[in-house]
Amino acid sequence: MHNCLHQKLRLVTGFFAAIIAVCSGPWNSIHADPGNLRDGAPIRTRLVSRDPYIQPGKTFWVGLVQEMKPGFHTYWRNPGTVGLATSITWDLPEGFSAGQIHWPVPMVTKMAAYDVWGYEDRAFLAIPITAPADPNHSETDTIQIRASVQWMCCGDQCFPGFEDMALHLAVIGQNDSWPEPESIGHEEDFRKTLAVSPRRDSPWALTATVDPGSERVVIAGRWLHAQDGASRISEGSRLQFFGYDRIVSSARGQKVS
Repeated sequence: MHNCLHQKLRLVTGFFAAIIAVCSGPWNSIHADPGNLRDGAPIRTRLVSRDPYIQPGKTFWVGLVQEMKPGFHTYWRNPGTVGLATSITWDLPEGFSAGQIHWPVPMVTKMAAYDVWGYEDRAFLAIPITAPADPNHSETDTIQIRASVQWMCCGDQCFPGFEDMALHLAVIGQNDSWPEPESIGHEEDFRKTLAVSPRRDSPWALTATVDPGSERVVIAGRWLHAQDGASRISEGSRLQFFGYDRIVSSARGQKVS
């Protein structure tokens, strides 16, 4: 058991630094007014693009926006004790490939009596998509990016949902100029999500060990950029560990000392 736990701890310590840096509070963007919700569902979802054009051989970014009524939430990639993570199945033109979802840091929320990991009010998921070097389309063509999205939105009751979505983006040549920044959509949403997305090139050096005979995990960290003059953890911040798998329970309180 401990050997398995040690192996998994080595995998997750590379991601822990990004969680430390932002856990003084949950990620949250401007509070959305989810009006025009269809069929009485407590959530509105839509697919957006950061870049209005596609360049051959380049990576562009697509975002999934989820806006929930007050009192409702969706789930992180690991929802915790109960819940279902949002998933995306892509239907892309030949040669296009989608990367992994970049998730904003979740918050601890409630599903009935259980603490779970997810998002209240609004969530913005970012996904990189790479175009082939020769997309076999002329510069006047429009590419259709299609996705089937599934989610679970819960409050006093749960609403599973799914929707087929599509974006239409024009192809431009390698030497064409990009639009001015004001014409690029949701730049701030993408910036926030990517800024807190866990990464392997962390500015923290971390080790994790299991205290034998207990459920205590000792995580030691050292900020690698001492010249910055700060540990990047502000006084009074609350640390919270979110695990990609089921090693860490969302329903049991975490005591940090």
